[in-house]
Amino acid sequence: MKVLKLAKSLVLAMAALASTAPAFAQAQAYPSRPIRLIAGLAPGSAVDALSRQYAQKLSEILKTSVIVENKPGAGQIVAINAITAAQPDGYTLYMGIGSALSQGPGIRKDLPYDPLKAFTFIAHVGSLAGMIYASSTAPVQNFSELVSYAKANPSTLNYASAGQGTAGHLGAELFQYLTGTKLFHVPFRSDPEAAREAAAGTVNLAFVVGPAGAALAEAGKLRPLMVIGAKRVAYLPNVPNAAEVKVRGLESIGPFTHYGIVGPAGMPPAVVEKLNQAINQATASPEVAAYLKNVHIEPSSASSQEFRSYVENEIAKWRKLGENVKIEF
Repeated sequence: MKVLKLAKSLVLAMAALASTAPAFAQAQAYPSRPIRLIAGLAPGSAVDALSRQYAQKLSEILKTSVIVENKPGAGQIVAINAITAAQPDGYTLYMGIGSALSQGPGIRKDLPYDPLKAFTFIAHVGSLAGMIYASSTAPVQNFSELVSYAKANPSTLNYASAGQGTAGHLGAELFQYLTGTKLFHVPFRSDPEAAREAAAGTVNLAFVVGPAGAALAEAGKLRPLMVIGAKRVAYLPNVPNAAEVKVRGLESIGPFTHYGIVGPAGMPPAVVEKLNQAINQATASPEVAAYLKNVHIEPSSASSQEFRSYVENEIAKWRKLGENVKIEF
């Protein structure tokens, strides 16, 4: 009897080993050809620059070319369609941003995808605070004046964002709901472009990633009114954060956006693990760490499951925040 039990245990152990062998071999062979990293915004945007930093470092770590492919348009939908249509083999990846991964899916009801079903979550890169900037010619000097003026003059002030469905657009819609104001949206192609247009006086306000307008603010061409995030930022330390302006509910708006690399649903776990380790290694490298610090992204080194859980929590938060927000596209 003992001999039979021992033999059965050996058979089960060998079967388990045999079942993991293909996955191990697949991870060992990966990657054997170039990898595409899709960015959903135009060249020159923050996500484009971030993608190129990771592409360069991952090329070194994985010993294969990682090529950034820009697919802007339709609030990331063009890029998302490309990733969901790709084979789940690890050779087509997407630098996801908060508006596509969590904010949009939480607040919008018209999106043609569910990120929790459409993507394999690989590695979280980090999060970034945003800023509400006013043009130097705008009739407001601070956040309180912005709310008062916008209430008294509905639809008079306009604002720039990086485009329909981006973090700036969704954040501005939530801001209007919570403050009882009405602004007019003028979408552009990237956060830097939106900040430049506000500085030029083409629009009154810009809802953008904070660093996109920091230099213009220091030059006196933009007035920073509020950090879209839970804490103040080092590069503009005198600007109040969302909790400090005392608008109920606005404290939950941060982070303005976050970044993470995903692939199509159904990727092999062994390939996901290999990519997760490589991306986290890239994040910790001196070159990428210095870049993240320079652009004020707070880095992450989460596992793939931790990244997925983070997105699940963000979607739930934005769904609750956006229950009464009506957004037209």
